[in-house]
Amino acid sequence: MPLASWDDVDVLEYHAVFPATPEAVGAVRAYARAVAGGSCGRADEIELIASELASCALGRPADGALGLTVWRGPTRLRLEIGTCGTGWWPVGDGTDGSEHACRLTIVSELADRFGHYGTDGGAAALWAEMIWAEPSGSE
Repeated sequence: MPLASWDDVDVLEYHAVFPATPEAVGAVRAYARAVAGGSCGRADEIELIASELASCALGRPADGALGLTVWRGPTRLRLEIGTCGTGWWPVGDGTDGSEHACRLTIVSELADRFGHYGTDGGAAALWAEMIWAEPSGSE
């Protein structure tokens, strides 16, 4: 999934793989916070979004691993949690469905953009983008 019109010259990509276990959520949070750094002004939100995306990913059949990719530019950041499985995110059922919806509501309220994609080959990803400053020259 391409980044949405990023004009930042210096976009760095970070990637880590975590076991698909509940304990991984804390590790995903810490990793996202470390990549975001304290200078972005939205580190707390980024950490919470990463946690919610990872928790959503744990609610679907996976191959035993979660991949977190973070793209960080001078004015924005994108988090993407990916798994392998059926290629699509479940809507959930019963209590799990409500929990999944609550997590995505938190993400939608904090992120500037978010979404998901999947492939017939089994890859699936949830992503969120946060902006903390407009690129110079923007009005």
